[in-house]
Amino acid sequence: MRFVNEAADTCRLIVFSILIFPIFTTAQSIRTITTSDGLPQSFVSGLVQDDSSFVWIGTRNGIARFDGINYKIFQHHPYDNSSLASNVIIWLTKDKNNKIWVEHESGEIDMLDPVTEKITHLLKGNLQNVPSPKFVRRGWMVAGDGKFWGIIRSAGLNVYDTATKKITRFRRGRFGLASDTVRSIVQTKSGGIWILTQQSVSKFDDKARGFENYLIPWKQDHGQFPESDAIAIDLKERDNGELMWGDRNNIYFFDPSSSKFRTVPIPIQGFMGLRWIRSGKNNNEYFETFGKLYSYNDRIGVQAIGNTGTHEFRDVKSLLVDRSGVIWMGTDAKGIRQVDLETPYFTGLRYSKDFATDLLLQEFDIDLEKTFDWNSRDLIISTPGYHLRTVYDKSGRLYFALKETVGFLDSASRKLIRLPKIQSQNDSTDRGIGIKGLSLREDGSPVIITYNGKILQYDFNTKEWRSLIEPTLLRRQFGNRMLPQDLYIDQNVAWITTGNSGLLAVNLLIKEVRQFHQQNQPGALPADQLIGICPDPKFKDVIWIGSYQGL
Repeated sequence: MRFVNEAADTCRLIVFSILIFPIFTTAQSIRTITTSDGLPQSFVSGLVQDDSSFVWIGTRNGIARFDGINYKIFQHHPYDNSSLASNVIIWLTKDKNNKIWVEHESGEIDMLDPVTEKITHLLKGNLQNVPSPKFVRRGWMVAGDGKFWGIIRSAGLNVYDTATKKITRFRRGRFGLASDTVRSIVQTKSGGIWILTQQSVSKFDDKARGFENYLIPWKQDHGQFPESDAIAIDLKERDNGELMWGDRNNIYFFDPSSSKFRTVPIPIQGFMGLRWIRSGKNNNEYFETFGKLYSYNDRIGVQAIGNTGTHEFRDVKSLLVDRSGVIWMGTDAKGIRQVDLETPYFTGLRYSKDFATDLLLQEFDIDLEKTFDWNSRDLIISTPGYHLRTVYDKSGRLYFALKETVGFLDSASRKLIRLPKIQSQNDSTDRGIGIKGLSLREDGSPVIITYNGKILQYDFNTKEWRSLIEPTLLRRQFGNRMLPQDLYIDQNVAWITTGNSGLLAVNLLIKEVRQFHQQNQPGALPADQLIGICPDPKFKDVIWIGSYQGL
């Protein structure tokens, strides 16, 4: 067996605020992240996810790296040249080599290696009286060969060779560029460099040192913002090879293989237009305009998701769709708005007693204390939410287990049918909360493991619990410190997660026990302190194990 330790794909979070977007069309969970959560500042100007799934957040007080739980802050230090050039970040972007490029308010450009966390200063940029290429905010790109491409307002673009320190200017009429109003630059997966101008989509021919122009058959409307950085927008390469961008009214597509254009209208006219496009799951592209969040794919077209929750011109300052499908929107002084389209929306309520007690009463009209004989002495060990176990059988019947009681919910009467109590304690001094794991065999018979290692199966014919292994087998082999946490029955193997003894696999036919330990090598468990275990819903040969080191 090989164990895979996967970091959370940043960051499917389970704590959400009571912020409700008014027009969401799909179930989703929403959260707002601010300085109280760990951000160094609430103006979020850049969002990227690196190849290790860390999310890097640019603000006006440095950069935060989010690992799903904690924030690590990177800031400028006056006497440390290896720190950021400044704390006021304008934009973040990641290249094909997993390097993060940082644009500062001053126009300086840094490169941050997310693996080594080393920062390299590349350009002085728009600083006065400094011989360095000038460019529009967010209107630049570092190509795979290390050359810097930057848009100049109404004056074409320039290319800075970081090796030779030479700058080449491309303008209309020179090198064949179709227009001096450049909107975007992108390098495709094949390595080609494409330029979006007001009149054309243009491919750069490095050998000819010129451009091959494809004139856009429609007049684009990007609005008039002469002093704004809104001149720079996204030119996105889709998975099917198309180039995609938008203005205030339409989404545009260009297929380089056929040299054909097409367009799709946006439901509402934007003020500054469509500036950000990000790819998500299922071939979806996501964008926002004038305070609205949308998705697009070729089958459904444009679909409204909801309001962005921003205010100033109703645009967001940065946009990210992480690998788990969560949408991150950086705002002006409002922190980050997260929208999770896959986790169903739920309402957070204050409980009156505790989570498990309120849940059973509210959803199933089950009195936890009476049904499972839960009393004040049990609270000395912990609350019932840590011990309540549930599982569905093949017909959808829901089983509950807590303390020494197992029962199932009768769908007709909506009542809990209790099975005979188990006897988990060896003597009066052997304290513990009885059942620690609940699973079902192929024939639907419930199987439990107790805190002291007994594995019992219920027989519906005899209406009694019978032991599947010699009652003290596990404790004799692993000692009294062996603490079962959860159970899954896979045919004739009982998989048991433990609090400090790793993973146990008990062959119920030959009564053989295998133990899987934490080891510092590929394919091994990341920890001996394990929590839950459950089968994958699609792949029968995959089991998921929860630990304090992840899944």
